[in-house]
This record gives sequence, C-alpha cells and structure tokens, in this order.
Amino acid sequence: MVEGGEPEGTLTFPPADKNVAAPAGTCLHIPPGTPHTLANGTDTPVKALELFVPGSPMGSVEAVGEIFAAGGPPDRVRLMAAFAQHASEIVG
Repeated sequence: MVEGGEPEGTLTFPPADKNVAAPAGTCLHIPPGTPHTLANGTDTPVKALELFVPGSPMGSVEAVGEIFAAGGPPDRVRLMAAFAQHASEIVG
C-alpha cells in the first residue's frame, strides 16, 4: 500500500491461455505443475507475496537473480539450467 492506504498496482498472471488480473488484495491458487508467470504491465509499483508449499523456492530465486544481475539480456541457456536445477522449467 502506498501512503494514505491506497492499494498499489495490478499484476497479471497469464497461466496457460488466459490472463488473470490480480489487483492489490487478490489471492490466487496456482496448482503445482501449472505453467504460469506474472507481469506488471504498468508503471505503478506492485508488491506480491508468494507462498510455495511444500518447499522453498529461494534457491531458484537466487540462481535466477544472479543471472539477471549480470546485466544485459539474460542468457537463456543459463536460465533454463537454473530452473531445471530446481525442478522447474521455462516453457513457450
């Protein structure tokens, strides 16, 4: 929330073949194995709280973060390897 208590932004979750708008306060359940991503298509900052049960995705978050921190376009081969190392994959 921004100063004054107003909600911030809307994320878009495009699982499979449809887009789901998720404004502030939205709760979504994405079943395991469901291909998905999230996007902020606006200039408004968005905050998201993601829960991964069971397990912790921190290893994959850190691995992907290192690739993006290198600057420039991310190396797709390295990204695919990082996701595979954590039982995930890039599709599409």
